[in-house]
Amino acid sequence: MPQDALPDIPPDFDGDTPVFVIGLAMAGAISAGAYTAGVVDYLFRAMRAHNRRVGTEGGPRHKVMVKAISGTSAGGTTAGLIVASLLDAGGEDSDAWDSPKTDTVPVTGDGTASFGYVLGPVYEVWVRQLRFYGQGTGLLAEDDLGKTPPVLIDRTSLAPEADLPLLSLLNGSYLDAVATGAIDGISSWTAETAGYSFMSGELDLFLTTTAMNGVSNQIGFGGEQNFNMTQHSLVRHFRIPRLGAGIALSSPWLEDWDDVGIALDPESSVGGRIPFSDKDYAGEWKKFTVASIATGAFPFALPARYILSAAAELGARSDTQPRRGGALPVDITEGSDIPRIFPEDVAPDSPAPYVAVDGGTINNEPFEYARFAIRKRGAKPNQLRENPRGRQDANRAVIMIDPFPDMEKYMPLQPEAATKLSGLLAIGSKLLSVVIAQARFKPTELLLASDSGIHSRFIISPVRKVAEDTYLTGGNAMACGSLNGFGGFLDESFRKHDFLLGQRNCKRFLEKHFTLDPSNPVMGGGSAQAIIDPGPMPDIPDPAWPGIGDKALKPIFAQGNSRLTKVVNRVIDLTPLNATARTLGKWLWIPVWRGGIIGTVEGTVLSELLLRGLYRNTDLDHVLRKARLLDKGGSQAQFEAARAVAIALMQRGTKYVTPGALRKLMKTARNEATVLETLPSESRIGDFLDTLYEAGLADRRRSPVFGSPWLRKEYRYDFPT
Repeated sequence: MPQDALPDIPPDFDGDTPVFVIGLAMAGAISAGAYTAGVVDYLFRAMRAHNRRVGTEGGPRHKVMVKAISGTSAGGTTAGLIVASLLDAGGEDSDAWDSPKTDTVPVTGDGTASFGYVLGPVYEVWVRQLRFYGQGTGLLAEDDLGKTPPVLIDRTSLAPEADLPLLSLLNGSYLDAVATGAIDGISSWTAETAGYSFMSGELDLFLTTTAMNGVSNQIGFGGEQNFNMTQHSLVRHFRIPRLGAGIALSSPWLEDWDDVGIALDPESSVGGRIPFSDKDYAGEWKKFTVASIATGAFPFALPARYILSAAAELGARSDTQPRRGGALPVDITEGSDIPRIFPEDVAPDSPAPYVAVDGGTINNEPFEYARFAIRKRGAKPNQLRENPRGRQDANRAVIMIDPFPDMEKYMPLQPEAATKLSGLLAIGSKLLSVVIAQARFKPTELLLASDSGIHSRFIISPVRKVAEDTYLTGGNAMACGSLNGFGGFLDESFRKHDFLLGQRNCKRFLEKHFTLDPSNPVMGGGSAQAIIDPGPMPDIPDPAWPGIGDKALKPIFAQGNSRLTKVVNRVIDLTPLNATARTLGKWLWIPVWRGGIIGTVEGTVLSELLLRGLYRNTDLDHVLRKARLLDKGGSQAQFEAARAVAIALMQRGTKYVTPGALRKLMKTARNEATVLETLPSESRIGDFLDTLYEAGLADRRRSPVFGSPWLRKEYRYDFPT
């Protein structure tokens, strides 16, 4: 189609070839970053294959190109690792793309199969390395709790404190070791290295962080009055000009804000390597590495990070110095001027450090940064056009990768629960999660994303087939979805399964959903509908549902027990108590509190794994399969009833419970996955608990009943430790 006959918002062109522009947005994922990693690995391989087929017989007539990537939390860490992986792969013409690395996985049915991946550092971190326990290493290791300050890459520029306070519940220095081990040693590119055809010659990357100290913004209200608001959601904007070989796609939004980002040059070199974490280097690549880790600094679980920033990177500018970050994804009213909200008395090159935690605390789906970055200019100054949305005219789109689109389901509040929620302590414990959830709520994005007629925004989220015409979605489809997203750190098999699920979901997404009408001008007059058409690609095996048994869980629980004790001791040492009170607190911890807390943790882990079919215990499975707790019902109903009773017992932790009390707990349970339509009788529950005891899976004791000569039976689950 001649360019003068194109629609109102025409596509971009690389020479005479139309380009479909893509923005990637990667949501928070915790251990399900393994799923996001699988999606991206397949997506980039497909995009490269598509572009290399352009101009060949039967090949596509348009190119595909990524202009912007935004990420938060695990999605932001993945975004950082993507850049490192693309640099590591060695460019468009590298053999790494046609001869990918391989690994093996157990497959559905029986046996094993091999599969390929190209993004090495992404796979190394998310699948092979990030774990709770591993022979003296892992997130539960204790080397960060000694007298020597932990080794954290964001603190090499600071004078370490003699006795650094407790930073986190998990070991942040292990995370740094894993990340830097995967990216350090990547060779710098030379001028001859060919960038990637599926990346814009000017790639923009946005990593969200949540600042503890924040920035006080000034908004003018007529006259000389200013209204101050503190901004805690601070986004690190990086621009990489050499990674892509495609045309340098413009971003009018960033141009209007005069935001050029923090420049990252792939030819930067310290000893022939890109200085991601060199201890004597404090330049742009170091800032990039710290931001990639800081965006995933889950509050309390992982250490907060120290961001060495300049004011220009947060939004300050002058007549001679542009912004290097700070552009806000907001539409300017009627083409008005870009507001000057950063304090005007702060010079752009002045230091503006801040302490950051997980970007997902406030913004868990940074969709808007990717969307604004690919919008085209409107007719008025500073005005942006909405991205075209129809099958016949869409020429750019944001793809959101979100492993947990259905993390929390609505359940009506019952009167008893409302009474409990009204209490002072309940309000205090719930308020933080309420504020976070509301900060993440984006009604405009939600409504547009839910419209199937809009082809400028798409989502890839987990879908797994479990039976004919039966599918699980979101967190329920993933092994890493257990334990509110932390389950993947238990075992590599969980993460490997979800990596492959990501690849398989991406393949189906490209084939079935990421399509346009063949008459769309961006399709170049071809007959195909797929926006990304890679041609033949290697098969992706269907991974078997993984599991973990007591042998693997025992050292994890033991290490968690040990670390928890040391964390508690450190907390007690930091309290303003006298030496005698601190010693008493440490002495009471083990006999009074530790057992109950550890039992609760182990009960939560095992019950969640059992519920999701991830717990491998042959003896328990045998008891569950033989149980008959209901008067009627098939084998599956009987199994689910027995499993629900076992889960309820596990959730009691180290507390003993009678069959009658356990039945009452099950009757008031609000976990919809374990609620039974018909509860077993108290006597049937008692018989089942006796069976667990006889199989060595539960403890049983007899305790006196007040005012009665009889002794009653009480039970608790016998955990691996």
